Amino acid sequence: MECGGTGLLTAEEEAWLRRRHGDDNTSRQPQPEDGHDSNTGAFLAVSRRPCRCGEFRCSWRNTLSRTDGHLLSHFHATCRTCATRRTHTFRLPLH
Repeated sequence: MECGGTGLLTAEEEAWLRRRHGDDNTSRQPQPEDGHDSNTGAFLAVSRRPCRCGEFRCSWRNTLSRTDGHLLSHFHATCRTCATRRTHTFRLPLH
């Protein structure tokens, strides 16, 4: 894993950082959040949310899926500072 310009982390270092910052359950799926009319608006909300270590910077990946008459926008990233996996899901209207 690459660590925010400071080099590569070994698997042991990554596991230590995850334990240190309390990311012991990386398989949980977040409940979709409402309140955004577009994927751009959802991205702006995600980019303003800090990690629990305080870091804002992430290389976000986005996927869209369709379910129950809505679009689901899934954002995934790994924190550059503490290696916590960050995930946010938003429910968007189908317009």
